[in-house]
Amino acid sequence: MTDLLILSLAVWRITSLLTNEYGPWHVLESMRRRVGVSYDENLQRTGSNVVAEALTCMWCTSVWIGLIVGILYGLWPVVTIMVAVPFAVMGGALVANRVVGNG
Repeated sequence: MTDLLILSLAVWRITSLLTNEYGPWHVLESMRRRVGVSYDENLQRTGSNVVAEALTCMWCTSVWIGLIVGILYGLWPVVTIMVAVPFAVMGGALVANRVVGNG
């Protein structure tokens, strides 16, 4: 059960990073633009291809990230958990921040 919580928080955090956040030095925003994500006149994100469309939707991206993480966990459970823990801790910290009302 602990593994499922760690993996779920990690998938959420990675998905949020890929779809919503700028990242340090705007590296994630730059990556999205290179893939084909752009903004219309209302600052709504649009995608010029299938990958870019997926990166405009957190729900869509989470399906693929969850699938990848699930496959990796099936193949290498210990390594996958070790890699997922930092993302899960970041996700947990963000959830805690929202709960206490600082974000």
